[in-house]
Amino acid sequence: MKIRKPSITLITIIFLCQFFLSCNKPKKVLNVEEQFLEKVNLLQGQLLEPMEMAILPNLDILIVERKGNFVLFDHVKKTVSNAGVLKVYFKDTLLNKYSDQKEDGLLGITIDPDFAKNNFIYAFYSPLNSSICRLSRFTFI
Repeated sequence: MKIRKPSITLITIIFLCQFFLSCNKPKKVLNVEEQFLEKVNLLQGQLLEPMEMAILPNLDILIVERKGNFVLFDHVKKTVSNAGVLKVYFKDTLLNKYSDQKEDGLLGITIDPDFAKNNFIYAFYSPLNSSICRLSRFTFI
């Protein structure tokens, strides 16, 4: 049996792979001591299928539920109030757990970068009677 010496090309490829793999090593995450963290339960059992939230400039939180509800959490009073409803298409998967499941409804929300001046919010949803997704801008008052 004859042993062949590795070619210079193979050695170069191995060296380059090792170099690039070493460059992409994750950086060490700093451990934050628990004494600097405070866990706060904002809402517990008060929402039905919450999908996403957006923090407003005044630190109130706007939450969207899959069935089309906008819920506003007042951070000062620690209360929840209805902030509006968007009529959306959704398939109720709670009753029929495994049949014909859809992932439609009011799925996402974000605020405009200039929200403090224009009060624009963007919602990602399925319009009523249609299983399509739409991104629309609304004015939040």
